[in-house]
Amino acid sequence: MDSEFNKEVYKSTPEVINVSQAAALLGVHINTIRRWANDGYISSERFGKRRDRRFNKDKLLRDVLNIKVIDGKKEAYSKYYDYLKDLWKRAIQKNAVQSVYTALQVSGVHYGHWDPTIEIQDFFNDFNQLLSEASKKHEEKRVYRIGLIMYCHALEMSFPLSTLANLLLIVGGKDYRIDPFFELWKRKKGTIFDARPPSLKEKIRVIKKLAEEAGESKLAAFIDEYFNDKVRNAFYHSDYCLTDEEFRFSDGGIATSLPLAKIDSIIMCSFAFYEAFFHTHSWAKKFIGAAKKYHKWPNYEVFEILKNDQDELCGFKVHFSNGQTAKFLRQPEKVEAVNLMFEHDGSVNYFVGSIDQLTKQWLVDGKPYEES
Repeated sequence: MDSEFNKEVYKSTPEVINVSQAAALLGVHINTIRRWANDGYISSERFGKRRDRRFNKDKLLRDVLNIKVIDGKKEAYSKYYDYLKDLWKRAIQKNAVQSVYTALQVSGVHYGHWDPTIEIQDFFNDFNQLLSEASKKHEEKRVYRIGLIMYCHALEMSFPLSTLANLLLIVGGKDYRIDPFFELWKRKKGTIFDARPPSLKEKIRVIKKLAEEAGESKLAAFIDEYFNDKVRNAFYHSDYCLTDEEFRFSDGGIATSLPLAKIDSIIMCSFAFYEAFFHTHSWAKKFIGAAKKYHKWPNYEVFEILKNDQDELCGFKVHFSNGQTAKFLRQPEKVEAVNLMFEHDGSVNYFVGSIDQLTKQWLVDGKPYEES
């Protein structure tokens, strides 16, 4: 055979594929695939009550075409990583301080274990283990159910959504906001406690709007590659059925379905996107942590970058000329916020202390500061 294969089928299918997917991948009839398997020309495994054949698509391509293909998830991860890293760079270049707030998720004081990224990592580690075990046993439907649980959880995570919204705000010339979706909360008159948080669909709509306003339409296109609210909604409400070929669900009472190849694609793209997101977030903290420690501000303030043992950004201090300081520090065991206040729009401001005691000199810990 010529060294050609269907790249779209390769990108949209899982690692282990069925007879129909193998035929579509190689551009041959399904009976040809069965004959090659029966003759031992290609290797396959059988599982389930019907003893259906399954093929490792990478091994299949090597056996038939002598082709080694880069994994579809790696390709997706690479483009997402490159874009998100550039987005961080553009935000830092536009407004470094607001980008520091975004990297740190600046908020109020918390006691231990209030960093959501730690819990997120634990969740995905646990479920990746379950996913791996199910894959090794060729429990296909269990693989899809576990994958969809992880997919839905990933979509709903607040931290990535808020971070993306804030990066877009900064690139668009606006300030960091502690809750960029604040206006979406539905509140009853006369109370600030009884309120309905915004839906995921509403948050996605805001992010896409911010992306268009900031000239970052590529981000909106990437989100469309993995975000499917109908699939998420159907799975969360158990309004679906899995067959050997389809994900079937009722959308507004009307029966509809998607091929499992499409489910594979959106799950794969979402995993690649969020993996790239967390890696670029770590990169941003290292990048900022590599900057010089002290920065003079025009009104005789000194902005200090705080780093952890890995030289990553973990907080900041603002030293005022009257000896007052404002501080934010995020650590696994605690979150400190000293002399910080949040405006009505959620932006960050400081308690300066006595204005009468402000002087025209840069001070750090009460001592005059001179750059080396």
